[in-house]
Amino acid sequence: MEPSPPDAVLVAAWQRGDADAGERLFLAALRRIPVESQAVLELTYWEKMTAAEVAEVFDIAVGTAKSRLRRARQQLSAAASRIARAPELLESTMGGLERWVEQLREQLFCAP
Repeated sequence: MEPSPPDAVLVAAWQRGDADAGERLFLAALRRIPVESQAVLELTYWEKMTAAEVAEVFDIAVGTAKSRLRRARQQLSAAASRIARAPELLESTMGGLERWVEQLREQLFCAP
């Protein structure tokens, strides 16, 4: 599957050394997964909820919440790999997910 023009632009930006390309890849991939998976990732990474807390939000068992988080990560990785088509971009994006979310949280919530 050929990337859509915006995705091709994203890959080209990364290849030129654009430091924000990984973040844009993450956001583009996030938009391509189901909303429920987006919500599980948001609660886990953004809100820093535990599996038990995510389970409570969705009124499901803790094991089910863990399974949904694992599936959401897989969906995000698959979506990113369809866009990236460059293993290095995919690795830097998915490998830095937790670090990127933490930096974003600091910028938004700790800014003067």
